[in-house]
Amino acid sequence: MNHSNRASEPPTSFVSKDIGCIALLLAVIFAISWPGMQSPLVFDDVEQMEHVESFDSWHECIGVDCYDLFRPFKNFAYHALRDSTAIVRHGFTLSLFMLAACAVYLLLRRLLGTSGWALTGAMLWATSPTHVSSAIWLSAFNISLSLALACACITCHDLSRQRPGRQLGWSAL
Repeated sequence: MNHSNRASEPPTSFVSKDIGCIALLLAVIFAISWPGMQSPLVFDDVEQMEHVESFDSWHECIGVDCYDLFRPFKNFAYHALRDSTAIVRHGFTLSLFMLAACAVYLLLRRLLGTSGWALTGAMLWATSPTHVSSAIWLSAFNISLSLALACACITCHDLSRQRPGRQLGWSAL
């Protein structure tokens, strides 16, 4: 991809416009998610929480979940949140969801070159019904975390292609 042919905004407008776009994106996500922040655990969250509450120590997190699947990250997250309130549990997933939405915005901003289209794409991603549910569904925290890390990898790869002297390509791995 030839980076010099991208339609882009002047560099001086990058910071102020992007901060405003990210603030708007996060405000919309928060407004959509707020009604569910006090909700009880849903779907498989209840079974997983019961499974993790039976652990005698955090060492048991390195094992299978309530469905006999090896998901230690899920076990660690539930173990860390086992004594917390509903708002803290949902706040954890909402924070990761917001991180993923910011990562989508920043990647689109980099690839498209304009904050308007980046905000449109990130807003479409963040407000689709399948993604909004992962903002408060504890078992779906891995979706948001994976997307945020994938966007970071793609951004590092793109930066390494533009600036070959830097070792950002290795960061993408």
